[in-house]
Amino acid sequence: MINRTANRMVSKSFASLEYEYCKIDWDHFTTREIGIYIHVPFCPRLCAFCPFHRVLYNRQQKDRYLKALLKEIDLRGIYGEVEWVYIGGGTPNLLKPDEICMILDKLKEHVNIEDITIEGKPRYFTREYLEQLYACEISKLSIGVESLKEESLDIVERDKTGVSLIEEIVNDAHDLGMVVNADLMVGLPKQYSKDVIRDVKKLADLELDQMSTYPFTKAPGAKNRRRTTSKHIFEMIEKAADVIEETGYVRENVWVFSRPKLATKSLTEDPKEYIGYGPSAFSVVGNLQVVNPHIENYIDAILHGRTMGFKIDFDEGFNAWRRFAHRLYDLRISDDFIKSMPRSIRWVSNMLKLMGYIKDERVTRKGRYFIHDLTTTVIEKLPFPLGNPVSRGVACMNIFF
Repeated sequence: MINRTANRMVSKSFASLEYEYCKIDWDHFTTREIGIYIHVPFCPRLCAFCPFHRVLYNRQQKDRYLKALLKEIDLRGIYGEVEWVYIGGGTPNLLKPDEICMILDKLKEHVNIEDITIEGKPRYFTREYLEQLYACEISKLSIGVESLKEESLDIVERDKTGVSLIEEIVNDAHDLGMVVNADLMVGLPKQYSKDVIRDVKKLADLELDQMSTYPFTKAPGAKNRRRTTSKHIFEMIEKAADVIEETGYVRENVWVFSRPKLATKSLTEDPKEYIGYGPSAFSVVGNLQVVNPHIENYIDAILHGRTMGFKIDFDEGFNAWRRFAHRLYDLRISDDFIKSMPRSIRWVSNMLKLMGYIKDERVTRKGRYFIHDLTTTVIEKLPFPLGNPVSRGVACMNIFF
């Protein structure tokens, strides 16, 4: 009952949000505790399940993208301390290592960076490639395994990855002192619980530092649609979680599992602000959320000296709900934190406790399903991919969730 009510509330809330496409003024901003996300949209092929903005690799377009990205970093003029940089996509490791290092060098002209992660397809992470990444201070990899079942990968048009290749990447990365995460997709077509359990057992044997088990969603912009229920996918993840935890991993949140040496989150950690660079990258700064336009309009705007984006300003109440949701997703929520929240959130928290979703400042198994289902609904209501107003000759427009 509460799941259906919460999902309806989320859907209604998204329907009322309006994004305005306009010039964004970043001149006044200096970083505090913040992260940076860099979006690389290029892919060798377009996987059917992916809802994110991506385009087929084209060398000429890639060169123009890099020129625009470097200029965007200068145009933003953001200075200070950066806790993390995450290079995502798309397929970021389609870029040459020297191109990635060039981007990072440009960032370092403006900010001090504590930690850098890059994601990518396994087959491009050769030993030589990793050595060059490590030389420009990238310390973490996230490899998109998705599944070891070929039939499921064929249906969603995803490249197949063998265990031997993953093992080679993990060994090479560990030799260099890098940390490795593997992403798995749960709920793919023709994928069953036994397949997911088999996959996590094989990956655990490779001594990965982290495993992430994300649900296959029916997000707008993806060609394939989810063919099973959110509850069934949750049950598959929970069965896999039992196996993962038995092999020595610690559950970080609803979907992510880490070796104990990496599991360092505390009850007092709040979601960090972050700045997004590149086409369709998100930024969340204070009450402001901005989404960059798609690649051609992004390149055109930046090369003409304009930082354009889809913008929305949230009130403090929305940010309080964001902080509350973040604590729930991380499965740890202290009584002191709840006391500091607005009355509406305190009421919801009490209801979750009465229903057995929260106990002793931890989210229970019942609570994990509630959060899994709600988070899946949020993902499926996001504007992927965002429409582009410039291509339709509109100076300013609203995007409705």
